[in-house]
Amino acid sequence: MDTLSDEFASQRQLAIVERFEGFVNYMYPIAINIRKTHHVARDRLIDAMFEQASLFAQAGKSGQVSRLYQADAGLSDLRFILRFLADDKRRLTSQLFANIYGHIQDRYLAHTLGIKHWLRYMDDTIIFAHSREVLAVLQQGLKWFVEQSMRLRFSKWSIIPVSGGVSFLGYRIWPTHKLLLRASVVRAKRKINRYTRLGLPEHLERFIGSWRGHAKWANSNNLLTRLGVQT
Repeated sequence: MDTLSDEFASQRQLAIVERFEGFVNYMYPIAINIRKTHHVARDRLIDAMFEQASLFAQAGKSGQVSRLYQADAGLSDLRFILRFLADDKRRLTSQLFANIYGHIQDRYLAHTLGIKHWLRYMDDTIIFAHSREVLAVLQQGLKWFVEQSMRLRFSKWSIIPVSGGVSFLGYRIWPTHKLLLRASVVRAKRKINRYTRLGLPEHLERFIGSWRGHAKWANSNNLLTRLGVQT
């Protein structure tokens, strides 16, 4: 019986370690992209993740209660660092948490609901279905899920026909073509006029280069020509 009990304990411990390894593998690429100006917090986060993996392994091998307490304390430290980085005043990890919460939603859509036709980038999600009624039911289900599982709320949502164009990633997208969102064009015109009026050619050149890189993925040749920024 002791052998069987030990085997079950080892399986549980292994499952915890494997889940945490998955967390580290997911978090690491995001963590290393935190701005260099915040390298102290970034490096502490990375160190804490690897230290926690070691604490889990030590607790699993030893079976000592003191090791479990150390592992729990390590998790508290890791949670503190994540909360620190997620503070709205710092805005360091919006990408990190958008992907963490988005991944939870992804699994719910794909594995729990079996939805096949959907897209997500960061915190923007599009779901396709053949009827407004299906999407309305799905929206209520997702609303309940994000509130109960993640303590979050949708900032906004809408159900529209594809024929009217779908707003996503700064574009209005139709089955046959896509255009820049009007708000993006208005902001671009204002910045171009402002930098021109203030005589800031370097700022103007940098902005046009960046915005043109975004605009070229839309059907925007005529727009770029009118603005005089076509290459």
